[in-house]
Amino acid sequence: MASVDLHELQQWYRTAVAERATELEALRPRTGAGGDAAARDAVRAVGHALRGSGGSFGFPSVSEVGKLLESADDDQLLRRVDATVALLR
Repeated sequence: MASVDLHELQQWYRTAVAERATELEALRPRTGAGGDAAARDAVRAVGHALRGSGGSFGFPSVSEVGKLLESADDDQLLRRVDATVALLR
C-alpha cells in the first residue's frame, strides 16, 4: 500500500481552498441585497464542499466555516461570505 504524504496532501488542499475563496469573491457582488438566487445557491454549495472536506484534510475550522456558510439565511450570507474569504486567505 502506498504511503500518503500528509504535508503534500495538505498543500494541495490549501490550493483548492484558495480556489474556493476566489470563487466566493467572484460570487460576492451577486450575493447581497438585490443578488440572485443562483449566486446564493452557488455560495451555499461552496459551503457544503468546505464542510465536507476540511476535517478530512486536517482543517476542522474550514469544515465549521463551511457549515456556517451553508446554513446562512439570505440576510446573513454576505457577511458570512466575507468572513469565509478572510479565513480562507
